[in-house]
Amino acid sequence: MDINLKIDSMRDEIIKSTQEILKIKSVEDTPKEGMPFGEGVAKSLEYALNLSKELGFKAVNMDGYVGYAEYGEGEDYIAVLGHLDVVPEGDGWQYPPYGAEIHDGKIYARGALDDKGPMIAALYGLKAIKDLNLPLSKRIRIIFGTNEETGSNDIPYYLKSEKPPVAGFTPDAEFPLIHAEKGLTVFNIVKELERKGNGDIKIEYIKGGQRANMVPDYCEAGLDAKDKGAVIKKADEFAIRTGFDVKVEDKDDKINS
Repeated sequence: MDINLKIDSMRDEIIKSTQEILKIKSVEDTPKEGMPFGEGVAKSLEYALNLSKELGFKAVNMDGYVGYAEYGEGEDYIAVLGHLDVVPEGDGWQYPPYGAEIHDGKIYARGALDDKGPMIAALYGLKAIKDLNLPLSKRIRIIFGTNEETGSNDIPYYLKSEKPPVAGFTPDAEFPLIHAEKGLTVFNIVKELERKGNGDIKIEYIKGGQRANMVPDYCEAGLDAKDKGAVIKKADEFAIRTGFDVKVEDKDDKINS
C-alpha cells in the first residue's frame, strides 16, 4: 500500500487522538512529584506515551521532563522534536479553547497547531512507516517536549542521559519546511512618564498580555486626563472605526481603557 493511502486509512484515528490530547490543558503550573511542569503537562505527556504504546512503539517517560516514542534499530537515530505544553488560552475564543471542536473542517483548540496537532501527525506518520514495514537505516525517535513555551528546560534534562540525534526536524512551524526561525528576546522597557507644561494627558501605566511569547488578548492603559470627556469620546470613535472592543471607565479620578 502507498504510504499516503495508509495515512488516509487512519484519518479517523488521527482526528480522534488529536482531539483527545487537545482537551488536556497543558499550561505550565505548580510542580508536583514526578510532574516538574505541573499536572496538566504531565497528563498530556502520559497521553502521548500511552498512545505510542498502543501504536506499537517503545515509549519512555524521563521523570516527567520529557518522553519519547521510538521505532527501528541501529546505533544512531533521527529525531522528531516537538512539544506538548501550550501557552495560556486567554479570552475571546469563538469556540472553547479546550473543546477541540471541529468547524468547517478545522479543529479549534489551544495547541492545535502549536504543537500537539503536529506531534500526533508525526506519531501516526511513524505508524504508517511501521505498518508498511518500510526500510530504515536508523532508529526514529519522536521526542515529546514539555517546556518549550516557558524555558525549554526539558531538553537539557534529556541530554544529560541521552546522546543527541544525528539529524532531525521540528514540526513546530508552517508546512512543509522552514529553514530557521527568528530568535526571541524578552526584556522590560521602563520609563518614568511625567506631564510637562500644560499637557492634558498623563499616561499612568500600560499593561497587557499573559506571556511574552503569545499575542495579548487584552491591553489596558490608565490615563490621568484633565478633560476626561474628550478622552472617552475619542475612545468611542476609535472603537467604532476599528471594530475593537474598547471599554472606558472613569475610576478614582483616572480613566482606565
